[in-house]
Amino acid sequence: MNDWTESELRVLQAMATGTPVDLRSVRSVRLRAERLVDMLTGTGRAADMEPRALKVRGARITGAFDLEARALLCPVLLRDCHFDEPVILSEATAPAIRLPGCHLAALTAEQLRTTGSLELNDGFSAAGGIRLSGAGVGGSLNLSGARLIGTGGRPALHADGIAVEQSLLCRDGFSAEGEVRLVGARVGGVISFDGASLRNAGGRVGAVRSPAQRRGRPALPPGLHSRGGVTAVRCPDRR
Repeated sequence: MNDWTESELRVLQAMATGTPVDLRSVRSVRLRAERLVDMLTGTGRAADMEPRALKVRGARITGAFDLEARALLCPVLLRDCHFDEPVILSEATAPAIRLPGCHLAALTAEQLRTTGSLELNDGFSAAGGIRLSGAGVGGSLNLSGARLIGTGGRPALHADGIAVEQSLLCRDGFSAEGEVRLVGARVGGVISFDGASLRNAGGRVGAVRSPAQRRGRPALPPGLHSRGGVTAVRCPDRR
């Protein structure tokens, strides 16, 4: 494993038991995205592992973190990490993905499937927005406290047709600069935009339906504060 750094080997070894690795005290530590991809997909040097969980805090992740159409072998918890390049999770499958406090250039995760929760919260930021169209989340989608920015005319959050089995949480300081699209979204539990803030000229937010709301006119999510033309868009009933 001569081509693996000391920090990468430490993370690899910790995955077997799901032990958290805190790299905040290691000066200028970097983890290569290609090594994390190997760990999560059981390829390369990680081929003989049976990982329990990947848990890392405070790392700078360099290179392309590209897991498009790959099957992740274990849950992922990357906390307070900085990604140098956009993250790609389109058509990937995973037990659960948690990126609290992480800073990304952008996240593309269309048609992503998780059996557990997708957590992009607690200071998470995406300077180029998030694409989650057609994704399926087996747990909750938690964006509470996240900051999303749409650039170049792209939405801050594009999640048309997403299916969330449990709750959709965009509260506690969630903010979006750019269009927020949730047209045709299906949510099985609580929908909360309490304390959320949207800033967008001429944009729209989809009216999200849960089993508790199947009739009547669409309405903006309660607790939402918006600037700029925000309108509700009717979502078809899913019976």
